[in-house]
Amino acid sequence: MISTLVVKIIDNMLEEEHEQEVEEQRRGERSDEPDENEPSTTESVLYQCAEENTDNFMSEWQKANQEVSHLLNRNTEIVVRATKLPQCDIPSINFQPDIDGIVVELTSFAGITFPLTHISILRNDFNSLERIYPKLKKHLDLRHYSEQTLSVLAQCKGTEISIEGPWHIWLGVVPLPGTVFQQIRFLNMTKVTYDYIKSVGTTLKCKAAGAALAGRARNTLMKVDLHSVKHWTVMPDECMDVLKLLQVAVDEVTLPDGLIPIIFAFRFGERTKHDISLTGFNMIRKTTVHVGVTISSNDLQLLWARHGLQQVTGDRGTLYSCCSFSDIVNFQSNTDGRNIDVSADVLNVCTIPNQVQFVQFYGDIPHRRPHLNVYHPVSGIIVCGDVINKATREAIERAYGPYIFSFDQNVNLLRDLRCRMEFVVEVPPVPHVIAPHMYVSLPNIERLLLKYDLLVPYVNADDSHIVCFEISWHTNDRKTL
Repeated sequence: MISTLVVKIIDNMLEEEHEQEVEEQRRGERSDEPDENEPSTTESVLYQCAEENTDNFMSEWQKANQEVSHLLNRNTEIVVRATKLPQCDIPSINFQPDIDGIVVELTSFAGITFPLTHISILRNDFNSLERIYPKLKKHLDLRHYSEQTLSVLAQCKGTEISIEGPWHIWLGVVPLPGTVFQQIRFLNMTKVTYDYIKSVGTTLKCKAAGAALAGRARNTLMKVDLHSVKHWTVMPDECMDVLKLLQVAVDEVTLPDGLIPIIFAFRFGERTKHDISLTGFNMIRKTTVHVGVTISSNDLQLLWARHGLQQVTGDRGTLYSCCSFSDIVNFQSNTDGRNIDVSADVLNVCTIPNQVQFVQFYGDIPHRRPHLNVYHPVSGIIVCGDVINKATREAIERAYGPYIFSFDQNVNLLRDLRCRMEFVVEVPPVPHVIAPHMYVSLPNIERLLLKYDLLVPYVNADDSHIVCFEISWHTNDRKTL
């Protein structure tokens, strides 16, 4: 009996020892797991990179005795480290999609179903004409134009017919897609466009006179100068009648072979997070949306890395240095008539990748364009020197003081650096409501940042980003040259 008791005691002791070993093993396993309250090595990769970049930058800044001119010296090299976005850091990054602009190409002015309060045709004669290529180069499918025809397209002009709310309504002249260059090589596009639109205005006056005799659009036509179409105020209930008359004039006036009129409405530079309605348009030939996503952090400054972008883009696009850092860049895809040269990983950030016509990556930093019509007030002085005439030089000199003061204020008030991606994508004719989330895949942009060393982070230190903006101030004008 005693032996049986001893055996039980020994068994109990062995069982307790085994339980203690199991418990110690469990504790050991738990000790290997990272504490949720303390950042692990993986979690801090992005922040370690940011601290390293900031330290390198501030070290050069101190060596330069806080002189921006030293940092801009071509022999000064500031080491920049790029990184992927670790999975654990994704929650700390903000992704904000938005719509930056829309171009709606119409087959007829009668496709505008919302009322226009006025129409103007060549209100300032020749000065009413502007190049329309900057407005349309991301909208048109440039693959349908030869290299020579693209050079003609770049010189095409148009005029604003009306502005209603955010929408600008334009009429212009462009080469017909597929046109042989020899058909249009000797045409003066400014003169051709001016003569065409002037003839449209003359025809409209004749049509309006006939409509007045027939009692159509009476309230509008009785209050306008029927001998001039430089500015007509249009009654809301009669707007459709007036637009139909305008379209008849457009259809009746002919252009040289190889050229066609183009009617389009656009709104740019909005970055709206809200939906945009297209219900005010019918007879739509094509719609392109400028959709973007801003990538930001509450703790870090973020820019794009040259090495990372070179991994996802080809050699057809263009890389631009950002803030004078050779390893920090902006990127724009090509507009030379060939397919855009970016990887599938980039295109898949857009929900309809096969319809993407243009892509750009850039640092979203404060900047603004001056209101001077001829030259930029800073780069104009640098580039032109004494070549320009006295009157132009005096105009530039009057403009650069207010411009520099205004830009300096922007820098001091808006000090965060953000990354931004933008796509120009052709969208189907329906739905008639455009929303940012319809065309941006946030999971795919996360995958892109997880896969490639695209980000150059900096710590949110006042000194570092103020100096970055000082450098930006000295180099930002390159965009406007």
